[in-house]
Amino acid sequence: MREYLQGGANDEVVRRIGRVRLQPLVLKRGMLIAADGGSADTSLWDWLHGMVAGGAPVPRYDGDVEVLDPAGRRVVAHWTFVRGLPLKITGPTLNARTGEIAVEELHIAHEGLRLERTP
Repeated sequence: MREYLQGGANDEVVRRIGRVRLQPLVLKRGMLIAADGGSADTSLWDWLHGMVAGGAPVPRYDGDVEVLDPAGRRVVAHWTFVRGLPLKITGPTLNARTGEIAVEELHIAHEGLRLERTP
């Protein structure tokens, strides 16, 4: 939103819509274990490290984000983003004294986000 002041009209402001600025997605999750039950899934870390290493072209991905009901059976909300790039990945604090769950945080820059209708 941009505000424009009009000369002589001191009691009003004209507001015009400007370019939209998209905020990065911030996703948090517990560390996922691979399907074989062995080690942690490193696919997000590999995506970030590939970009940091300077591999060209930088791979961009489209993706979906779903929010499930508390039982985990039904999709409550579904977003689709396009041409995502990893901005930041934060790993768990790894403090044995706290006993907290290991949580990863992923920041994704994107070129569009849309809330889709859920069935």
